[in-house]
Amino acid sequence: MGRHHGQTRGLSVPLLIALAGILGVPAVAFGAPSSRGLADAPVSEDDLEDAFQSRRVALVVGVDEYDDDAFPELRYASKDAEAFGELLADPMWSGFDDVVVLTVPEDTTRVAILSALDDFKLSLHRNDTFLFYFSGHGTLVTDDTGEASLYLCPRDADSSQPRYTGLAVNTLQRIFKSFPCRRKVMVLDSCHNGQAKSFLADETRDRLSRQRAALDPRVSTRVGEAEAHLFAAAFHQPALEDPELGHGVYTYYLLESLGERSLDADLDGDGVVSVVEAHEYARDHTISHTGGRQVPQAIFKEVGREDIFLSGTSEALLAAENGLLTSYSKLLADCRITVDGTPRGILPRALPVEPGFHRVEVVEPRSGRVLVQRMVKVTAGNTLSVDVLADERRPERNWSLAGGMSGFGMVGPFGRSYPTYSAGPDISIRRRLNGATRDVRLTFDLAWAHGTGNYAEANDILVQADMFRGGIGLQAIHDTDRVNGWFGSRLHVIGVWVRESEEPDINGYAVMPAAGLLGGVDIWGRGNVGMQIGGFADFYPPIVQKTDKEWETRLGILLGGQVRIVGAIP
Repeated sequence: MGRHHGQTRGLSVPLLIALAGILGVPAVAFGAPSSRGLADAPVSEDDLEDAFQSRRVALVVGVDEYDDDAFPELRYASKDAEAFGELLADPMWSGFDDVVVLTVPEDTTRVAILSALDDFKLSLHRNDTFLFYFSGHGTLVTDDTGEASLYLCPRDADSSQPRYTGLAVNTLQRIFKSFPCRRKVMVLDSCHNGQAKSFLADETRDRLSRQRAALDPRVSTRVGEAEAHLFAAAFHQPALEDPELGHGVYTYYLLESLGERSLDADLDGDGVVSVVEAHEYARDHTISHTGGRQVPQAIFKEVGREDIFLSGTSEALLAAENGLLTSYSKLLADCRITVDGTPRGILPRALPVEPGFHRVEVVEPRSGRVLVQRMVKVTAGNTLSVDVLADERRPERNWSLAGGMSGFGMVGPFGRSYPTYSAGPDISIRRRLNGATRDVRLTFDLAWAHGTGNYAEANDILVQADMFRGGIGLQAIHDTDRVNGWFGSRLHVIGVWVRESEEPDINGYAVMPAAGLLGGVDIWGRGNVGMQIGGFADFYPPIVQKTDKEWETRLGILLGGQVRIVGAIP
């Protein structure tokens, strides 16, 4: 039995001491006699942190030789296991915390493998990752009803009694389901069709020769969240060994995906290779290498970024396995951030944080004002924006509403046929963007205005006019305490209706596009209510009549200002 990165047989002494301290149970004084028999075991914070730190551990099994001569000797199963275990333990590639490799005869019996699984089950916590790898013979057993079951063959498997001496794949899946850790991977480099890395009893071969319907082996296709079961080949195909590769074909390419060819396997370029990416790489290359004779299969379930990461740089793995606190806002630039009372540096930056509840505090450096102070829940593989936490203290929030009065005058060709000044109510729904674009606001505007004045083109006849405006805009925002300064642009559609009583021919309407600039300030009072003061200039191209038969388009300008009440939408 080979071991990498520590021991795993049973619970470790530090873990027993830590558990005893947590439960308030006196612990046996290990290794030293005591006249009292029992002694208190002091438990430090470091011991507790080490005991419950999330870990990635693996049990790797390779079987070349079998007690039963009916099983042909394999050439590379042990080599597969040793290479896979070394790669998992190598900090340059996978960096697993504890890897146990079982290849020698006394450690690859059925009882020894099940015992090793039990040892891991006792020591695993919810945030751990567990991987089980098996390279060796497999077999398939059918019963009188035609149902088939897949088995792995440990060193002491009996070809005449596989049900009692083998390891049923569906039994292993049930064992996996009982493991307390959240992330689990099973990799089986074996086959069950009587070729290559498999054996079929004569009775099974006879039943298969008479089987007319397609086989449906009893293998669970339901897995838990962040769980993956990988098979080197479909149950009716061989899992091939190749002397040129010096490995089982699937294992060879799985090793490539996690090692020297990890950059090719990393499809999304995030610096880590997930179990899905590793399998896809190994699957495609196995199919190509074997000409389609061997097609690896997989059953896995992903939930968001709750994926299982097998290889990558230590920094990328840390960021992937933990949650991230990020900030890229200029508002929080140079602010100090602490997590659970521990200073974590100056913003902007991305901080890997272990999953769970944490107290986050962001302090402005010059004034010492606390911008964020609250408990947050960080989940593995997900990102929580500190900027959003700060936004929750910002009066505007994400959605806000502005309503009030605007007034304007028109400059240009339309100004001679429209009242000099108009005013009316307007309303705007505003959406403050998040993340790196949180200093940008999207607005949806609607306004109506009415004016009365002289129509200069018709001997100053008194006219009345209504104008409707609606459009969308973007504004850049600069936040200073409870004041927002903003400037932006918008696109509008303007509808004008000119009416008067003495000259019906003058009555009419026009619809035209307009592009504008606007700017102003939002001044927030107590709570989430404040006042907005702004100005705007809209540029419009009205079609005007130059002579009885000629029309031309000229540029006009609508200049105005507005006063609104603003309020945040919870």
